[in-house]
Amino acid sequence: MAMFRIQLADGEKSLKTDLKAVNEDSARNAVEKWFDGAAWRIVSIRRLSD
Repeated sequence: MAMFRIQLADGEKSLKTDLKAVNEDSARNAVEKWFDGAAWRIVSIRRLSD
């Protein structure tokens, strides 16, 4: 599992969170599921470590 930093934005507001996932696609899917229907959108995903 790897650690990913996910940055989200909702207009002027932003949020960063770290998430452990198997790969970037898994991290993206998890975040999209958690924020389903919300105004937050993924700005960037970056791998921090393995």
